[in-house]
Amino acid sequence: MASLMLYRLVLQWSLVPTVLLFILSLACAGLTTFYWVAGDRMITRGIVLGASTARFMNLDWTATIVDYVSSSTDAAIISACLGGLAAVITFMAWSKLRSENIDTDYELPRRRLWVGLSLVVLSASFGSALASFILHFSRKGPDEYGCTTTLSGSDPSRTDRWIMCTREMAYCRALPMLKKFVEDTATAVQNSAADVRAETGVDVNVSNDLRIEGMGLVPHVCRMAQAVKWLQLLFMGLAATIAVLILTQSVLRRKTRFERVGIKKGKNVAEGSVEPDVRHVLGETWKVGECARHNLRLGTGRGLVRSNHRFA
Repeated sequence: MASLMLYRLVLQWSLVPTVLLFILSLACAGLTTFYWVAGDRMITRGIVLGASTARFMNLDWTATIVDYVSSSTDAAIISACLGGLAAVITFMAWSKLRSENIDTDYELPRRRLWVGLSLVVLSASFGSALASFILHFSRKGPDEYGCTTTLSGSDPSRTDRWIMCTREMAYCRALPMLKKFVEDTATAVQNSAADVRAETGVDVNVSNDLRIEGMGLVPHVCRMAQAVKWLQLLFMGLAATIAVLILTQSVLRRKTRFERVGIKKGKNVAEGSVEPDVRHVLGETWKVGECARHNLRLGTGRGLVRSNHRFA
């Protein structure tokens, strides 16, 4: 009996990774949304140097703008949504498949529907997580910050330096570099002006007009972006685990279905492979047929022969 009910144990095990997948999908969606909004609305992504500061620092650019390559972030959002959807549908399938009443032939289409639907959404969740994980690495740039840097500008007095990064590389490398540049520039301007003033006694009007905001959030959003990246591996592992468990319970259920239904109805179903309900009906039909033949031999079964019933 224990071996016949093994499918139920496997089905119960599938509930644990399903719940984990749902919780982690919510966490991934929340983290991605927060660092997305923070990077676009709360953190300074560029600086513009004054003409005097650019000449003083001897730079070939007057503005730096950090822009985002959003494909990896978009894929992470899709992965989180599909992971949550897969968890919900798998939970619905679990609630339907745990019922013993679904073992009959009449419920065969419903069994196949829930098993197949679960496998489809789990495959979609696995694929989206894999795509997101790959994009976090493949979209990195060639420079030291993991970004792609270009210079552009139609105005001779201004040259823009564009730094294109994934959000992870922007938060973890490019923006900290920008913050350090602002701090170093401010210190250098002040020290140089003080040195000139000390040597010549003349005040040097070199304005430090750099402004940068929201840098206190950068370490936090960096950790969030990295967490979202590695969560994709967990999504793949959980989706694959749930799919294996669903398939395993389906195979075990199919192998033991007739025996389990027979035990439940108190019948001996060791021989044959016909559903017990169907076997019972066929048996009753056979008995009626035998009675009809016997009555026919006795001459009392004319009415039965004229009926529309056919007996083997």
